[in-house]
Amino acid sequence: MSSYLSVGNGGPDAAIDAALRVKSEGDDLAEVVRALRDAIERIEQQRPWGDGDECARAFESNYLKPTAGSGTPANEAVKQCLVDSGPSLSRIGSTVVQAMLKFSITDVDGGNLIKQTMSA
Repeated sequence: MSSYLSVGNGGPDAAIDAALRVKSEGDDLAEVVRALRDAIERIEQQRPWGDGDECARAFESNYLKPTAGSGTPANEAVKQCLVDSGPSLSRIGSTVVQAMLKFSITDVDGGNLIKQTMSA
């Protein structure tokens, strides 16, 4: 029984092409989400939920309350996840590119070794 890695139609080149697009989108997303985070922080500073009444105090208390386990307020955790999403996507794309390049080199080297063995 034989097992091998199949990278689908288009081979490693198609996977590299797709991964480069993912990396590019991650780079673009990183710029966009930084601006969104800044906009969220500007709005938070304005306290649109109100100031001083019972409902505003209750909302703010929950909004800024550290979450169980992390100690980070939910609003800060959401902003951090938002900011981390672009670089994470970019790293995924880069990792796939590196893996496919290593796969291609190993595949060529293995093919050459098989040819040498068959011609000996």
